Amino acid sequence: MKVLFAVLALATVALAAKKSRMHPYSAKSNQAENQYLDCYDYSGQGGANIRITDYIENLAQAGFDNMASSCCFNGVWMLYDEPNYNSRNLEAASYFGWGENYCDDFNPDIDNKASSVRFSGAPDGYKYDTINFYEGKFFMGQEQYFYDDAPQFNYDNLGRSVIVTGCSPWTIYQYDNYQGYSLCLYPADTSQCYPNFYAQPSDLGFLSDQVSSTRKGCFSKNIVYGKTMEPSVIYSSLD
Repeated sequence: MKVLFAVLALATVALAAKKSRMHPYSAKSNQAENQYLDCYDYSGQGGANIRITDYIENLAQAGFDNMASSCCFNGVWMLYDEPNYNSRNLEAASYFGWGENYCDDFNPDIDNKASSVRFSGAPDGYKYDTINFYEGKFFMGQEQYFYDDAPQFNYDNLGRSVIVTGCSPWTIYQYDNYQGYSLCLYPADTSQCYPNFYAQPSDLGFLSDQVSSTRKGCFSKNIVYGKTMEPSVIYSSLD
């Protein structure tokens, strides 16, 4: 049965065309490396495995639903208990990690639970400057992301959690066209370009579910640095 799952997984992981969000400046860099996630049926990177290079709304379609016991992270990745990134249940569990070929086992709370998975930032390099907004806490539900200044959003006032990638801070605003209350959100390291995670609505304060525009750079006296996540731990909304 394990062999069957592995064959199904390998046959369905090539989903890169499904989500097109290539960074517009990727051609200018020779340091870009595509994000990918290798997950395994057993702890210690054993058993059937799957390489994930793009969003997968339902891991059952890839033959890997509720199977992951360990993963190796290349870039920034989030896994979810339910299909569609917990969109139908924003109280379900999510877990996330980042790094460059960083491998770890899942603890019992999240072992064999993942039913959907996606990355954050640019697919062709997790160190590119991006800001990524998520409908629910811990990066669940609907998302919208930006590579450049955005004087207004496609989905206004969406965002209870945020991930900042790259080396640059971003300023988020209450109203369109960079007006109203503002807040600067920083990456974890502006020289190494390490991502930073604003996982809870409290991290965004008044602007939780109230953001209408954003631009790259810090233009506010209000600054939040979020929670720095080490590239050696798999974090969970259950922690």
